[in-house]
Amino acid sequence: MDDPKFSIPPSIARKLSLGACHAENAIVVGNRAGVIEWANEAWSRVTGYALDESISKPVLTFLREVDVEPAVVEFVGSCFTQGKVCEVEVPITTPDGRNLWIQLRVEPLRDDSHEVTDFIAIATDVTERKRAQADTIVDEIDLSVLAARMAREHEAVLGPCTDYDLYLAESLPWVLADPSLIEDLVGRLICRGAESIGDGWGTLTIWTGILGVQFGPVFEADLFEGLPPGHYAFLEVHDTGGEPDGNAAGEISQPFSSPHFSQHTIPFDTARLLIRNLGGELRMQSSRSWGTSVVLLLPFCGGEDLELP
Repeated sequence: MDDPKFSIPPSIARKLSLGACHAENAIVVGNRAGVIEWANEAWSRVTGYALDESISKPVLTFLREVDVEPAVVEFVGSCFTQGKVCEVEVPITTPDGRNLWIQLRVEPLRDDSHEVTDFIAIATDVTERKRAQADTIVDEIDLSVLAARMAREHEAVLGPCTDYDLYLAESLPWVLADPSLIEDLVGRLICRGAESIGDGWGTLTIWTGILGVQFGPVFEADLFEGLPPGHYAFLEVHDTGGEPDGNAAGEISQPFSSPHFSQHTIPFDTARLLIRNLGGELRMQSSRSWGTSVVLLLPFCGGEDLELP
């Protein structure tokens, strides 16, 4: 953008690096009065507002124009006035009539004296995640029973020299999740592992158990870092195919279908978000020396009352 009115104000140009990692998201920066002084191209794509319509407009005015509830607008304004970081998820209606959900983070920027001088706002379109959440059907699941069934159904995808090892805990406590989501996820992990091993010698292993009681040999402590205290059932799929070319997560990031998600397909990252919404986690480790391990963790029903060995 060569137009001077779209240039980044010198006072905040050096601070814009705070949003550099969000380049695909909508970003605006503005002054201490809350007036937008610069916006990236993604802002126009996400919000439906042309850049010249956004410049010199108070960000709170923008929120009102896209039909954000007055109480939310007041909350964002109050946080900014107090110099606090604010993050909200809100439905909006764009000028071209689209109904979206956006995650909005507004962060005041401070000078060397810690005085608020500017702000940066980052808007992320989370419509697909919200749609997937709304369609999710939660039921009680025994991860061991599910894993055994998916292992049988996908045995044909294994190469001729692949060993198939199952270490499934008996009488595993129930977890709450969408059965179709977990089935699709485990099936994709098995297929990815089989493809990674190929026709060579290798092993694909599935473990289930209770976090802190029964661990697979490839578990690492940092897989559990940051999890809230509590008891978790886990399901791990590990293959010895070695670290794939590129990002291992990319190998399993393609959308996978679920009958519980209508005509929509959900990518791996969305599955992770849905699992996190249930209080669980989906984590991966990959190494060329021992392969790739993906671990699903979910809090189990009645975990606070269960006596663990």
